[in-house]
Amino acid sequence: MEDMEMKEVMSYCMDRYDYPQFFDINIGKDFKLETKPDYNAEVREPRRVVIKISTYRGVSSGAIHYYAKIEADGIKICSNVIERNGQIRKIYHGGYICDEYNNLPRRQKAIWGSSYEIEVGRILTQEEINSAPLRWEYYEAGFLTNAFYSKREAVERAKEIVAARFSKEWVVEIEDNA
Repeated sequence: MEDMEMKEVMSYCMDRYDYPQFFDINIGKDFKLETKPDYNAEVREPRRVVIKISTYRGVSSGAIHYYAKIEADGIKICSNVIERNGQIRKIYHGGYICDEYNNLPRRQKAIWGSSYEIEVGRILTQEEINSAPLRWEYYEAGFLTNAFYSKREAVERAKEIVAARFSKEWVVEIEDNA
């Protein structure tokens, strides 16, 4: 597989949040809040990146499209509670944590999320628009679409993105639902 430049790789990523370009294996482990010093980050070991492949088959038009999404393990926010018998019990926190957390910039909250999701895209060509003008009526050449014509193309693009954006310590899996 040919290595892609980071700028090109980023042009194929449809991030839902303000993620960094590169995901080190320790991303999110730095979780710390002044107002909740007993809260900490817990991560799955080993951390995983799952490439999820799905498909859509149009009944009326006979269209077949493949989609790729990358989901990576984020963090779990937890705290330890010492029971009366001396046992330690973990409490996992989600939803509203505190005002300090709610007021964080979107980028920081995304890094401290329970998962990282990146939809995989490709660049739409003028040739495609010309061959199916009704389908691509509101699109222009150069727009990003998440619909691939082959499963292989969707998987390969997702693998290129994972190779460029995630450190080698992440365990990569493919979940094929197509």
